Amino acid sequence: MSYSFPKDAKEGDVVTLENGVAYQFDEAKDCWLVKDVAGSGSSSDWGFPLPEEQVEYATLEHSDGRDNALQLQIDELEQEIDIIAPRLEAAQYKYVAAPSVKPGEMHIASGSFTRADDMVFFNDTALDGTTHAWGSLHVGDYLEITDTQEKNTRTAENYAMYLVTVEPEGEGMKQIQVSLVKGVGAPAVDDILDAKGFEIGSNDINDLDERYVKTGGESETTGSIVIKSAEGSSHNFGLHSQDNSTAFWIKNKANNYIFSVQNDGRLIAGPENSPFIATKANHITTKSYVDSQIQSSSGSPRLLHSGWDIKYKYVALKSLDQKEFALNSSASSANTMYLFKAWNQDGYSVRVLDYQATQDSYIEIWEYDTSNPTPVLRAGVKKIEQSGYSQHDSKITLERIWGKPSYTFSTYRYYSFVIRGLSVGASSASIDIPDDKFGEEKE
Repeated sequence: MSYSFPKDAKEGDVVTLENGVAYQFDEAKDCWLVKDVAGSGSSSDWGFPLPEEQVEYATLEHSDGRDNALQLQIDELEQEIDIIAPRLEAAQYKYVAAPSVKPGEMHIASGSFTRADDMVFFNDTALDGTTHAWGSLHVGDYLEITDTQEKNTRTAENYAMYLVTVEPEGEGMKQIQVSLVKGVGAPAVDDILDAKGFEIGSNDINDLDERYVKTGGESETTGSIVIKSAEGSSHNFGLHSQDNSTAFWIKNKANNYIFSVQNDGRLIAGPENSPFIATKANHITTKSYVDSQIQSSSGSPRLLHSGWDIKYKYVALKSLDQKEFALNSSASSANTMYLFKAWNQDGYSVRVLDYQATQDSYIEIWEYDTSNPTPVLRAGVKKIEQSGYSQHDSKITLERIWGKPSYTFSTYRYYSFVIRGLSVGASSASIDIPDDKFGEEKE
């Protein structure tokens, strides 16, 4: 039995149907309410009790209005999705059991939506007669297949999303090799399926607001960002920098750098002409601060270096010449250095063995390059003592601070260095150094 309620109903109008159920129109709610069941006021002819509260039935106009509003929201959502994942192709097909698909038909080789690697066959003519050659679909794009009937009934028991692994092939009929991203169930013969091809992340999203991070250019967000790592993850934040020198930076309101992390591992605090000065126990110190503390605590700290435009050669362990040095390991994790001579701040070549380490002593070593020297090792200097290879060579015990990852010292390269925060040890005035220690040059 079907019945169409009057469209011009007014407040209080009553309609009694053939089954004895009486309805009364409520104008404020724009709907018909159950007033009585079979005239009893308590139960119906079928034996179910009348609800304590009146049951609301929406009018056709009211229901259509709600459906239209919902459809508008769905359309807007699809437009937003197309911005993030642009649609390349979309068509409907009838699913058939064989790969020899005719116009309007498609087929999946495995006959399921769950096989890891599969082949999808489309006729170039879709179900509505339009041509879809799937030429805009390429390796790395996505192919989604859903059951049209399930889409209409808002169920999702049979569907698949694939990644295209081979370019579409064929004339008049396309075969597309795919790998499964996610899938459930299987297609049924004669079912109508929706096929959609789309890409992700290949376009710059420039028309979204500040809540979204763009794939091109710079993105700015307001508010706080909290990153929570997944269970079992070894980290929750990482940067893979490109060829630029700065991997990460922080600026103040005036757009001035206040902190940055360089690709070679250096941390820079504040601008060069106004570095950050540590004042509390948990403050990270800068080179400027360390230098000032060395100067104030040790009175007259000494500095030794490899000399202006002088190249030192890395060699195997032996009695060293004045422009040679050795390490106990060729890796940047070395913890012992051997050195004969270096240059002081007055421009003289001196024995390193005549100096002593302090709590502020440290060394930096660079791969020699007049235009762009590369830092390879930074370490604290714990002790300077006589080498076992020569009474004139120093054995320098290091406390490694930083080493260039995976770096290996080479006998085919030259290096420069600086040692800071030393104090003067025993005088070398009465020490007779043999000529062979000076190599080709004698002081």
